[in-house]
Amino acid sequence: MILNRLVRVGIVFVAAVSVAVIIGESFDSPLVTAWVPSLFAMKANTAYGFLAAVAGLWILHACQSGSMWFRVARVLAIIVIVCGGLPLAEDLFGTNLGVDQLIPVASQHAPGAAYPARMSPGAAFSLLFIGLSLLVLKARRTKIAAWAHWLIVPPLLVATLGVIGYAYGVNVLYSLKSYTAMAALTAGSLLILGLSVLAADSAYGFANIAGSDTFGGLVSRRLLPTLPGLLFLLGWACLEGQITGSYDARFALALMVLLGITVCIVAVASTAITLHSVDLTRKRGETEILNLNAGLELRVQERTRELAQVSSQLTLVNTSLEKLSRHDGLTALAAVML
Repeated sequence: MILNRLVRVGIVFVAAVSVAVIIGESFDSPLVTAWVPSLFAMKANTAYGFLAAVAGLWILHACQSGSMWFRVARVLAIIVIVCGGLPLAEDLFGTNLGVDQLIPVASQHAPGAAYPARMSPGAAFSLLFIGLSLLVLKARRTKIAAWAHWLIVPPLLVATLGVIGYAYGVNVLYSLKSYTAMAALTAGSLLILGLSVLAADSAYGFANIAGSDTFGGLVSRRLLPTLPGLLFLLGWACLEGQITGSYDARFALALMVLLGITVCIVAVASTAITLHSVDLTRKRGETEILNLNAGLELRVQERTRELAQVSSQLTLVNTSLEKLSRHDGLTALAAVML
């Protein structure tokens, strides 16, 4: 199933990024630095939170509900909540709980670094809600389990803002101050992790609709994976053309609107054609079923008439037999009952 593959790929990606960050931050590995220098923009405590989140998500997705491993996953969810909640409390209340110094890293004592290991507020906020979502994911009570799909929405919004901010060069979307900026890799990992949590439980929420064979499921599978991505790429391409001086801001805006309208029309039209074809097939099936039912009703009526005729004939035969039993066949006189 597509949703299961999305969960597995997301878990592997975020886990690989987190392990690389932890190795690079803990040992100041030049191999990791040379591989992806931007990994060091993600803080080690954020990477540890991601690692606990993907471990809990893997257990919840792969193991049976009610098993001992499910309790382990709930403990990991609480760890994720703590990883996000404590730094967020520091930022909100202006306190210093010493959370940044709990995890020793090689870059923690870098000269001139005011907050060497401080997690960004956006990442802390997202980890808090991801942990809450994992805490109720696949719960035994239906009302509680359904909340997982609502709790994952805020991290998805924060991650989307960060990705758009980096792609479009809008710093305010991912950074309030110099030390509160969310790394590009952090925003991307949050987005992938949020989508993985959203797809992990197909019994509730949007994942249930996307995996169904209804018209809603068909529309969601066709439009949602493609339409936002295409609009994002179109906006980025128009902005890059404006930056390079190929055209001015008005032409870029007009081009974006034109291409956006075109993409929306094509997407909606193709989906409408597919839905129309599916609806015609459904109507043909309904017509065939109605014809079969009508044929069955006619056969039932014919059989009913035949049974009625047979019943009337049996009645006549029984009446004749009764008369014969009351008369003597030789004398044609009525038999005397003793």
